[in-house]
Amino acid sequence: MGKILLHPAGRALSLRQSSGGFHKVNKNTLGVLCAASTGLLWALSSPASKLLGENGADMLTVVFFRCLLTPLPLGLWIRLCAPGHFRVGRRDLLVLFLISPLAPLCSYLGFMLSVVYLPVATALVVHYTTPIATAMGSSLMTGEKPSVHDLCGAFIVTIGVACSVMRPDWTLDGALSIPGMVWGALGVLGIAFQTLWGRASVTKGGPTGIGIFFYTHIFGAVWIVPIKTLTSGWADVPALTGTQISLIAVTIIFASLLGYSTFYAALRHIPAPTVSLLTSGEVPAAVVMTSLATDSWPTLPALLGCVLILSAIALSSWGARRKAPPEADGAGADDGVIVVNLARNQR
Repeated sequence: MGKILLHPAGRALSLRQSSGGFHKVNKNTLGVLCAASTGLLWALSSPASKLLGENGADMLTVVFFRCLLTPLPLGLWIRLCAPGHFRVGRRDLLVLFLISPLAPLCSYLGFMLSVVYLPVATALVVHYTTPIATAMGSSLMTGEKPSVHDLCGAFIVTIGVACSVMRPDWTLDGALSIPGMVWGALGVLGIAFQTLWGRASVTKGGPTGIGIFFYTHIFGAVWIVPIKTLTSGWADVPALTGTQISLIAVTIIFASLLGYSTFYAALRHIPAPTVSLLTSGEVPAAVVMTSLATDSWPTLPALLGCVLILSAIALSSWGARRKAPPEADGAGADDGVIVVNLARNQR
């Protein structure tokens, strides 16, 4: 029977090849696959976020439940399968508490509220300047200089997103809102910081990516309690409809639980600018899903934008695989290993 073996600390990094039918995947390739999967998962949850706004949900409430409920199944998995993720020093725990207002609060709230104040097209263009922000901060926070592939890809992605949200006559909805731009900028700051700090932590002996994910969500919920109490209050919670609860569940499962699990797995293998750029696959995926849902063809600007974004992703992926060190194909003694047995009748 096929089986998967995980490192006790949950560090699943590479697949090994042997004569018994085992397959090996380069770490950089695994990182690329994880980052691309993140974009697809976020694309699945984006319509849910938009519908929540249209249904009048308080975005602070949505973010509160995302932060509160996501750690429950994640914590159960850690406890049963990989307790090493719980091990965080007191100093690191304090740092995680202090940065949780930036990530996940700013990264979640920033995008959701920018969509409330801005046209969705404008909000997307603002949001996908994140690869540029991540590339600019990479040397400072992680000590990794962004590659030429990542820098070029970041600018191509920004142009591609701008094209993909244009009207058929190649114009953008020019309506701007200062609060919307501020929230959009905070969202970019939050996700860029989350990407860079997460990469720095998992490559320099800090908390694991899953550990960061678990604790920052718990602390994020703690931070929201006084903020929501002093601002909008809690009267809306008992009034949540079945539709709103279902949509919140979609964002928890796809965007938070699955999306950020693959996101932090990618950060273990490839540089932060590359991860940030590869997650922009969310836009082409959203264009395809919207077309299927509405039974309509994408516009010419949308098609061009998707081509540009996919080209940038291919460029960055090729650059990541090209600069992989020779030893990346093998797992060291401290590396986690996923071993997939392809021989059906072996034990």
